[in-house]
Formats: sequence, structure tokens, C-alpha cells
Amino acid sequence: MPVRFDLTLTLFLGIPITAIIVLWLLRKESVLSLPGEEIWECEICLGVYIAPEGEKVTRCPFCGSYNKKQEARI
Repeated sequence: MPVRFDLTLTLFLGIPITAIIVLWLLRKESVLSLPGEEIWECEICLGVYIAPEGEKVTRCPFCGSYNKKQEARI
């Protein structure tokens, strides 16, 4: 039985690419879903840190400055 080049190439590239995309999507979802916590960015040093959800003012663990929760801008 002859091996078809187009089918072989499709399987050789398609399966790993599909697996990488699925793993990336699963990882991205798990990083963004932090129950009870929010991701903050310091206004002074631009450091990114996690703080409890619902906090209006937090303190940056990197530079010690206080950060106020910004409302969404349109």
C-alpha cells in the first residue's frame, strides 16, 4: 500500500499543532480563573501581583506603593 504524501504531512503537522493549541487554551483559562483573587498592576513600578477580590486599595509587594482600583475606561 503506497503512503500518500499529503495525508502523511497533514497528520504529521496537524496533530501536534492541534495539541499545542488545545494545551495553550487550557493553560490560558487556568491562569485567568483565580477564585477570590484579582490581578493588579502597580501604577508606579508596573509590577503585576495578585490581591484578594473586592479590595479597593492594595499595596504593591515590589515597591510598597498603594494602588487604587481603576474603573474601566471606554
